[in-house]
Amino acid sequence: KGIAKLIAPSSTADPLAYSTNVDSGLRTLLGFGAPLPVPGRQSRLDQRFLPERDFSFWFGRSALAAEPAASNVNQMLPDPKDLQRYLTAVRSLLVELSDKIAIKSKLSDEHKPLYRQIVFTAAWQESCWRQWIKKGTPVASTTGDVGLMQVNRNTWRSLYDLKGLNGDIQYNGNAGGEILLYYLTKYAIRKNEDKQAGGNLARATYSAYNGGPGALGRYRGVRQAPVWKKVDEAFWEKFQMVSAGNEMAVKSCYVK
Repeated sequence: KGIAKLIAPSSTADPLAYSTNVDSGLRTLLGFGAPLPVPGRQSRLDQRFLPERDFSFWFGRSALAAEPAASNVNQMLPDPKDLQRYLTAVRSLLVELSDKIAIKSKLSDEHKPLYRQIVFTAAWQESCWRQWIKKGTPVASTTGDVGLMQVNRNTWRSLYDLKGLNGDIQYNGNAGGEILLYYLTKYAIRKNEDKQAGGNLARATYSAYNGGPGALGRYRGVRQAPVWKKVDEAFWEKFQMVSAGNEMAVKSCYVK
């Protein structure tokens, strides 16, 4: 309640009342800035595929012509018949959002490439770069994690719009990107994880993303149960491929 009074000293509302509304004061307090724009019916990823815009330099004119004019890429499934196009589009989305967040947060040039690699890898680890398991149904866990970045709807409910997390790949990606940057800068870098024996900023960031701030050093064997050791090692395996420029190996999720 003390923090709530600092945010809104004149408010008479119960500061502990359950709410799913985005709290701009809380976002500011934690350094996240203004709330993310609530998604409309169409994400920017959809707009890239509207017929009046020319993206033949990505896929070739024949591939673009084969795409139905009304295609809703926001809810597009990673169909094996068009998998390369789907993954290329999601990669572009992750590049765009990671660049935007890094610039907004004034992340140092030294850490910008690392941050993008963390975003690529976390999205691979969490969902294999997908928002949907079927049209209209997001990838979700029994513990409340949802979408491309598996953002937890309970933990982050006051920072993000729940409909956006559930229903828009761009909104979900931006939310996950913000959270990853928060753990990278406020925890991994600030606590000098890379200076620890066996320390690594990317691994520390993901351990915290997956298990909360208390799990920052989990990947180094700090209070690490076997189940979390397996999770952290899986992230590290993917990260090494991503850092070598092979993030499109995410295709292995779909092609055995």
